[in-house]
Amino acid sequence: MTDALPNPAIAPYKLVPPAQAVSLLSRPALLNWLDRALHFSVTLVQAPAGFGKTSLISAWLAERDLDALWYSLDAGDNDPAYFAAHFIHGLHQATNLGCPNSDALVSRASVDRLDQLLAKAMVEVSQRQRPLCLVLDGMQLVTEAKVLTALRLWIRALPPNIHVVMTSHQEPALGLSALRVRGQLLEMGSEQLAFQQEELAALLSDRLDVTVSGATLTTLLDSTAGWPAGLALICHNARSEADLLDASQMLNAAGAHLETYLQQEILDELPPPQRAFLSQVCVFDRFDAALCDRLLDQQNSQSLIDQLRRDGLFIIALDSRSGGYRLPPLIRQTLIRLAQLQSPETWRDGCIKAAYACLDNGQAMQAAQLAMRQDDADLNQAVLNSAGLDLYRSGQFSLVERLLAPLDADRIRQNADLLLLKTWIWLLSYREEEVLPLLRQAEAQHADTRPEYAVARAQAAINRENFAAARQLAGQALDQLGQDRSVSRTLATSVLGQAALCAGELELAQRHLQTAEQLARAGQFTQQQLWVRCLLADVHSVAGDWDQALSIQDDAVQLARERCVEPLMHLEFLYRGRIQILTERGRWEEALQHLDFASDLIEPLGDYGLLNPLVLRGRLALARGRDTELGSLALQVRRLLTQHPYHSDWVAQAQTFLLAAEHLGAAPVLPLPTAQHGQFATPSNHFQHQLARNAALEKWLQGQSDRALKEMRHLAGLAQQQGLLLPELHARLLSALWSDDTQGESDWHRALPWLPRVRPLASLDLYRRLCSTTERTWTDWSLWWQPSAANRRPVASVAQGDPRLKRLNRHWVSGHEQVTAKEFEVLMLLGQGLTNEAIAQCLHVAPSTIKSHIRRLYRKLDISDRNQARALVERLLDGSQHQ
Repeated sequence: MTDALPNPAIAPYKLVPPAQAVSLLSRPALLNWLDRALHFSVTLVQAPAGFGKTSLISAWLAERDLDALWYSLDAGDNDPAYFAAHFIHGLHQATNLGCPNSDALVSRASVDRLDQLLAKAMVEVSQRQRPLCLVLDGMQLVTEAKVLTALRLWIRALPPNIHVVMTSHQEPALGLSALRVRGQLLEMGSEQLAFQQEELAALLSDRLDVTVSGATLTTLLDSTAGWPAGLALICHNARSEADLLDASQMLNAAGAHLETYLQQEILDELPPPQRAFLSQVCVFDRFDAALCDRLLDQQNSQSLIDQLRRDGLFIIALDSRSGGYRLPPLIRQTLIRLAQLQSPETWRDGCIKAAYACLDNGQAMQAAQLAMRQDDADLNQAVLNSAGLDLYRSGQFSLVERLLAPLDADRIRQNADLLLLKTWIWLLSYREEEVLPLLRQAEAQHADTRPEYAVARAQAAINRENFAAARQLAGQALDQLGQDRSVSRTLATSVLGQAALCAGELELAQRHLQTAEQLARAGQFTQQQLWVRCLLADVHSVAGDWDQALSIQDDAVQLARERCVEPLMHLEFLYRGRIQILTERGRWEEALQHLDFASDLIEPLGDYGLLNPLVLRGRLALARGRDTELGSLALQVRRLLTQHPYHSDWVAQAQTFLLAAEHLGAAPVLPLPTAQHGQFATPSNHFQHQLARNAALEKWLQGQSDRALKEMRHLAGLAQQQGLLLPELHARLLSALWSDDTQGESDWHRALPWLPRVRPLASLDLYRRLCSTTERTWTDWSLWWQPSAANRRPVASVAQGDPRLKRLNRHWVSGHEQVTAKEFEVLMLLGQGLTNEAIAQCLHVAPSTIKSHIRRLYRKLDISDRNQARALVERLLDGSQHQ
């Protein structure tokens, strides 16, 4: 197995309209009515089965010679990736390769943001000059909320050259009422599609050699309500006017038992070979003679198809590009129900045999869809053996997982390809504990794939916090993996970077991750690019460079949106880090928006995945002063920590929240929960430092001040040696807060230069509330520790004689105008990264006043943006001179 990424399997029959039958009755009035569709964004042709919706639209397109994409919907389109692959491929072909970017996306990545993919495709298609009709045939078959939501958003923003025509049994859940109100929806219903007397007379004149009276025409229309399919059935075997009336009475009496009518009046009249043929090939959505021959173990399927078509019986030809056929939905569903009623076991056996026939004929997607409806492990394995890796690599993750679900552990363990598929599917959803037993038992059996197994074990070792083992396994895998296994090489390199990060080796981590990103970019492995950027942002966050971390996160989010893969579960890791930074800096509304999205991402993990959203919501409540929300959140966090084993990183964040909530009186004070893998002699990474810092803080709150202070100062020195700036900053802040001795003052002055760059406002406020502050005469102590009435942000209080203001005016002012004390206050708050609105709140003035101050500052200091202002503040606080 190599890591090549083939295009998704495309079923061509979905993208072609049915061929027009020679005997099809022309309906010029309806065709003329449909011409109005070119003046509307959306046209809905809505009627029950058998009203000729598909035939009418197909005839209209053919007669008018319109540029069009025909898309036949089926149950498989409820899988967003399946729908995306086929729809975008069809759109790309229908527009003469006009959607290259969108088509490239679906050929190499899982498409989870279908709405963004459709929007991207529409941008490409909007460049066309000629109108394009997009036909969605059979909208009633789409029930998946993600697909419906994406289509609903898409049709609301169609470019003027795109016209969507939909057929459906009922109005689809696409919010069409808004289009109806705006006059952008054209509708055709069953009343318009029903046959009128003149049309029925023309049909009978074409089919029969006798003249039918007006009374008989009226009787037929009354008995069928003009239903075209019913009228066609009545006409099929009729030879006289009396035959028509008899057939009409039988059909009317059949009512819900149409199966009986079809069987007695149509199928039983067929020669046995034709009847048996239809009863068996109805299992296929689309078919050709070769597929039918394989199913029926015969060689005459083409002659049967030709005879049935000559007799006008049910077989609809697709266009010449696909060379296939289909049955009308009403007839097909009736045949299926009859077969199921006659013998459920025989029907099931036929479905299984049909799936194998599809595999033999290279129709893997139809085989997979058939397999999903059965409960047959052998069939599922055959589909996966034949096409599993192609389905996985083309982004059909949910389909692969559903095919794998019925296979027991022994079956998977004995098949190297299946084992690898199961491993990567489980790793996508953090199920490492289930992966490891399979890998241990299988590695000895499948030596040829052992390097790929080692990569999987390395990733699992990361989550089990065995970083040395992860590094060893990933390194060994890289030595053994060939250059053709680029995906696995990329994964192994990223594991090395993650292992270095978790070992506190930030420079090494950055080098490995940058290499992994280059590999992922070269191979266009979007998901791995995103994961690597998540880790790179974490490296910069631990190093105290939050601005760079946010920038990398911005790039990752933008990439996810461009590639339409935003809801990948591992992006929860990115949003978690982002929410923490935004919460620290007082950007609460942004944090809340991201929190809602992150909660949706991790929802598939069930109860286990609730911990991080609850903790983040608790930290936001603390920062916003909403203490009434803390009690219930703390109780839920405690419950989860007792029920599930969590990574130390998760436990460390939960501990900090529980310390705050419980010691602020929102919940009973209990001993801190411990991390499952959190036993370490000396902390070596950021989350182990947080665990140790929480332990020292707990001692302080229990009155063990001397011991707590000693431990905190030890952590500060250790973090400095390890190059972990953020843990060092937190430890020095608490040391300074707990003691006003020389060491405390030294810790404060070591921390002070980093405060404007990092701006951990929420942590400062939390420490102030937990430990209380006393007045210090140290530089800028009150600036950073005093609460604000509006939002507890630090507000500068600047005197005209402030030495920093004098230094600013002496070394940075470019003209004769001096920076005022009020302008200097604004500049210092700009340096903290506050928005205009936040600065206005802090200084109790209007935002327009702040804008005026900023304009004057830019002019006086010869700067042009906030980045330059922040850089100037940093140099000013460092005491450097203007360069």
